[in-house]
Formats: sequence, C-alpha cells, structure tokens
Amino acid sequence: MTAIEERLRVAGWRQGDVVVQIWTDHLLDLCIDRRPVPADGSTRLVLISQDCDIVADEQREPYLELVMGSLTAEIRPDLAQGKNPRRLHLPCLGAQLDISIHDRFRIIKEGFGEATRDADSSLDVSSRDCLRRWLGRRYLRSAFPDAFNLRLGASKTFARFGKSELAKKVSVILFETVEEELPSDKSYPLNVLVGISDDVSLNERAELEAKFMSSLSVPGIEVVDLRLATEDDISYRYLRRYRRLDLDFRSLPEDEGVTAPPEGIDAV
Repeated sequence: MTAIEERLRVAGWRQGDVVVQIWTDHLLDLCIDRRPVPADGSTRLVLISQDCDIVADEQREPYLELVMGSLTAEIRPDLAQGKNPRRLHLPCLGAQLDISIHDRFRIIKEGFGEATRDADSSLDVSSRDCLRRWLGRRYLRSAFPDAFNLRLGASKTFARFGKSELAKKVSVILFETVEEELPSDKSYPLNVLVGISDDVSLNERAELEAKFMSSLSVPGIEVVDLRLATEDDISYRYLRRYRRLDLDFRSLPEDEGVTAPPEGIDAV
C-alpha cells in the first residue's frame, strides 16, 4: 500500500464524504476530465468513488472520482430522492446540495494529498444511499417507446405534478406497458405502481390516486391498473416486471429526430 492509499484509509474516507471547501480549487485544477465550473462560494465537492476503490492500490484503481455541487435554498421535489437522472438535491447544511451528473470528474489518486473531510457538511446515511442509487441509475434507467413518451409528454398536468408539494410523498413511479412503437390508432395499456412514503394520510392517498389517474389518462394511453404502495410493499417481483419512470422522460421527444438505438443492433 502506497502513502496516499494509507492516508486515505487512516483518514476513513468513504463514498459520499464532502471535502473541506478550501481544497475545492486545488482539486478542480487536478481534474483530468472536463473541468466543472464553480459558480460561487457555495461550491462543495463530494467523493463518489466506491469505498473499496478509494483505498485500493494505485495500480488497480489509479483515480478518485468526485462530483461538484452547489448549495441552494431552493427546494425542488422533482430533484429529490433521485427522481431526475441528471440533477439531484441532497440536504446539506440546512440547505440543498444541487448536483449535476455532468459535473463528475477524476483526479489522479496521489493528487488528493492532504485533503480533509468537512464534518459540518457531511451527508447522512439516507442521503448517501440516495447518491449511490442516483449514480448507478445513470446506466440502468429505463427507456420507453418514443410514441409512449410523446403521448405522456402531452399531459401538462403530469409535468406540473412533479414540481408540486404532494410529489414529495412519492418515492418512485413504476410503469408496465408494451415495448413496441404503436400506431396512433392503438393505445398503450398502462399498469402503474406508485411508491409512497409511510406517513401518507388517507386524504393524501385519495388525492394522489386522483392526480395520477387524471394526468395519465391522455389520448393514446389507457390506465388499466393504478396502485399505491409503501416501499415495504413493493417486492422484487414488481421491480422485475415494472420499469421506473424518470420525471424527465420528455427529454427524448423534445429533441426532434433523436430516437433510441434499435433493438438487436449488436447482432447486425
């Protein structure tokens, strides 16, 4: 084990630790990827390398990966709990740490030097878990048919719901529908499973059911089944059948002419 790996191990660095702010410019200057541009004094750097990779030998893991975020007082329900695959809000210092997936960068491990953790800005256990899931979903997120996205994108009420106060009670939206591109005269049959927090009242539950039913009932989509369930009631069987909806699902049809790669392209 080299000196830097020993220092990282002894210092107890873990995935999700926040770096003391005085090290921000130094570490950004060592960036070997596209350098994120800090906005102001609210910038914070978060170590996102996996725990074992942090202390692994430089010959096997020569880099440390970090992500830049900025503190903001704004609260965006649509950016909380990993709902958006490109931006994430995490509670930090009584505010929100606004992180973009595009502000990740690597440095040579030796360059981390004597950088220290910021105990005051440390993320709690649930925020660290959320950060890990959000990072992993960058490569696991579901892709729905273009025709389905276009039809769902026509629902302005569904888009507005994602930014509402009631949306904070929703932890996940899962869809089950056919995977092919359907013509305009055929509707997508849709089964919906909405994960909700344990503290949802009966009135809030009824309101959520009504909101989802009305906002998803758009031309070309037929809601066959709509259920609300707490996270404890969502089994692995559901996760295999259903696909998670990201609230920026409309980004595909908004980019005219952009489509997902065809099925079976590797076989060509």
